[in-house]
Amino acid sequence: MRIMPVVAVLLVACSPSPSVAGGSGSSGGEMSDAVAGVQDPALAALLRDHWEDALETDPLLGTMIGDRRRDDAMPDVSHEAELQRRRTRAGFLARARAISPESIEAADRITHAIFVEMLEAETGAEVCESHLWNASAMDNPVSALSHIAPLSQLVDVAAGRAYVARLHAYARFTDQLIANLAIGAEQGRFAPRASLARLAAMDRAAVAAPLATRVPVAPADQS
Repeated sequence: MRIMPVVAVLLVACSPSPSVAGGSGSSGGEMSDAVAGVQDPALAALLRDHWEDALETDPLLGTMIGDRRRDDAMPDVSHEAELQRRRTRAGFLARARAISPESIEAADRITHAIFVEMLEAETGAEVCESHLWNASAMDNPVSALSHIAPLSQLVDVAAGRAYVARLHAYARFTDQLIANLAIGAEQGRFAPRASLARLAAMDRAAVAAPLATRVPVAPADQS
C-alpha cells in the first residue's frame, strides 16, 4: 500500500499550498502551483495532467493540500487499480520522453529530468509487486485510518457528511488491501514475520481501545 506517492513529484515546478480550507473547493491554486515557472507548453500540460491524476487517485493527498473535491473518498488500492496506475504512468513517461530536452529552456530541462527520473524509478519498482505483500507498522489499514481525522476539518454540514462518507469508504479500502495480500499469499509473497507480528499487535490494541479514544471520532468530539 502506498498513500500519497507523489508529494515530492516536482521539486522544481510543484509547490502546493499546505492550507486546508472548508467547503467543496477546487484545485485551481494547486494546478497553478504544479506548473509554476514552467515555460514549455507541452511540459506544463504534462505536469498538470500528472498532478491532477495524483489528486484523483489519492484523495487523502488532495485533502492534505486543500483540494476538497474528494474529501468523501479513499484511494482505490485494488490490484486492478494498481495495474491501471502502471498503464497511466507508462503514458506519462512516454509523453515525457517525447519532449526533447534540447528544445526547452534550461530550467525546464531540470524539471523534465527530475520528472522522467521519478517515473522511471516508479516503473522500475513495479517488479517488486509490493502492493501484494507489503504490510508493516508504518504501512497498514490502522495507520491509514489514523490519517483521516487529522486531515478533516468539520467546518460545516457538507464537510461532516464528507467525513462520514470517507469513513464508510475506509471499509472498501481495507477489503482491497486484504484482497491484495491474499493474491500475494497465493503467489508466495509475504511481509517479514517480525513486521507482521508488530502489525498484529497494533491491530489488537486498536480493536481493544475504548471507542472514545479512537482517532476517527476525534473531530466530531472537538466540533
